[in-house]
Amino acid sequence: MYMKKILAIASVGLLTACSSNPAIDADQLYEDVKAQYFNDTMIEVDASLAKNLLFLEDENSVCIGWTSSTNEISELMICQGSEEVHDKLDARIQYYKDAAERYTPEDVALIENSQLFELQNLSILVMGEQAEEIAQYIQSNY
Repeated sequence: MYMKKILAIASVGLLTACSSNPAIDADQLYEDVKAQYFNDTMIEVDASLAKNLLFLEDENSVCIGWTSSTNEISELMICQGSEEVHDKLDARIQYYKDAAERYTPEDVALIENSQLFELQNLSILVMGEQAEEIAQYIQSNY
């Protein structure tokens, strides 16, 4: 598979510190979802790479999460920032879809099932076979 699964991540503490709504503890959300749904084949990416991958220009936008270190499509991003963040996450889904249409058409339906949603002041992207289940878990528990 030619698609690279890379994910943006910044300091978990930084996301919570930047959060204007204390109702959601982003650190706890991150740890809960990671513990329940992701395994040791997941990797984290530093903050500077996150900004480059998403082409984020807003200095106040912060993302945490992880991605698969294998060829499987599995990714979670929890971002806080301007409306630009949501648009960039949507563009990320489209990037994966475009690449899949060219190289791995069998993955298109999986990518189309990605879950991108707002939860208070956060934009959350969940991609992979369990995307609906994970999104439902987050929305039900936070």
